[in-house]
Amino acid sequence: MVPTNFMRLILAIWGLLLGFACFPESAWGQSEPKLLDAQEFVNCEWQRGYIDILLSELSDDPKLKGVIVIYGRNPIFPHQNRFTIRNHIQFRGVDPSKVELLFGGIQEKSRLELWTMPIGANTNVKHREWTYQITKWDQPLLVHAESWTDGIGCGWYVPDRDFYASFLKSNDDFKGRLIVRDRSTTQFNKVRSRLNKELRRLNVAGSRVEFGYIKDSRADVEYWLIPKNYFSD
Repeated sequence: MVPTNFMRLILAIWGLLLGFACFPESAWGQSEPKLLDAQEFVNCEWQRGYIDILLSELSDDPKLKGVIVIYGRNPIFPHQNRFTIRNHIQFRGVDPSKVELLFGGIQEKSRLELWTMPIGANTNVKHREWTYQITKWDQPLLVHAESWTDGIGCGWYVPDRDFYASFLKSNDDFKGRLIVRDRSTTQFNKVRSRLNKELRRLNVAGSRVEFGYIKDSRADVEYWLIPKNYFSD
């Protein structure tokens, strides 16, 4: 039987489709979000190397952007980690717009997911909206300390009172507690006065914050969030 022109056309199209299917993704470029890796958080030194895996992928293909989904063992950790990751990306000289940081949620153990996707594509990756509101949590939370001053790499992040104030203003069922470590009560009173003024400037009422003093040769301030009923029993 001699194939008709119509049959020849069908066979040609079928051959093309088979040919396209046999090409690897690299030949055409990535078209969908791809999970590179997901691991539990170990420490900040490990995290720097882990983020570099994603940055290397982006360097190899300028048409891709990166997505990092951050899961935390408590409501503060993802926010803290967002600071450190941003700072590391900046330290590596990478355009911050090339990497999107998303909140995954609260889990028993903190972990990171590394994704790549085409620039301009919708971020079709499971995540939640970033929020300062704390739900279903009944333990004290250390937000930051002024001794955490190195904003690059493993130093967590530069302390930010706006960050602390945002949590206080979003959670009426938590109270702020600032633990001041200093060499004398005179110094403590000076620090307390300064911090009260700064928090009022950020629209945090004085009734929302308590101060504690610990005598210490090393000056520091710890910024805590305490559930209001935590010490009531």
